[in-house]
Amino acid sequence: MLGRRLLLLHHTARDDGHTHHTVLEIITYDAERGCWILASSADAPWYLDLLAAPMTTVQVGNHHYAVTAHFPDAGEAAEIVGRGGTGGRRRARRACPVGRMAENSDARTGGRAGKPPTLVRLDAARGQRLP
Repeated sequence: MLGRRLLLLHHTARDDGHTHHTVLEIITYDAERGCWILASSADAPWYLDLLAAPMTTVQVGNHHYAVTAHFPDAGEAAEIVGRGGTGGRRRARRACPVGRMAENSDARTGGRAGKPPTLVRLDAARGQRLP
């Protein structure tokens, strides 16, 4: 349904506990490690939800996977971008365009001025048959 470029993230809202679904572009998939890399603004609701509850599920194509979200620090994120793990800075920025960040400037930690997107690594639970 969503192919290999998009995934459907199931996440629990941090304020009311309801399950939400968000379609996101996959920046890269690492088959060796069994993980997906996503880009986000630091104030995106789904990103904040994953910070509060990092264990969740995703749907890629017609398959569901249990995953745990990890949030690379600046050094690890620079390494991912540097080794081409995001398809280049352009693709990561396209996934999180600066002009389309959330309206709530109080929640924005880095502001809009030239900050690179925040990366999220979703690691698949062991024992799953991965794509």
